[in-house]
Amino acid sequence: MEDKPEANGGEPSKAPHSTGPFGTLLQFHQRTVRLVRQSSLDSDAKVAIYERLHSLLEQLSEEIETNVVDPIEFDLQRRLQLIYDETKASIEAQGGTVQEEHNGDGV
Repeated sequence: MEDKPEANGGEPSKAPHSTGPFGTLLQFHQRTVRLVRQSSLDSDAKVAIYERLHSLLEQLSEEIETNVVDPIEFDLQRRLQLIYDETKASIEAQGGTVQEEHNGDGV
């Protein structure tokens, strides 16, 4: 059997990972990091935002690991969107500005 070269010259696909929990987490990470980095907050305020974000994600992880949430009914995309929305609101509450998303990426 012969190895066939990939159609794109062996380069990894740059298509969005939109399937499954991995894709959902990747999109959330990209959107949230972009949101905080592009905000007008100073570096100390950004650190505080990242610390709160880390806390929210730790809480979510604990809920999943300890089965506080029903894995059948659990909606990862919805929960990550709520964390994203809280992060955006925190930036705005601290007087920061955020750039609107133009590509329609959803978590």
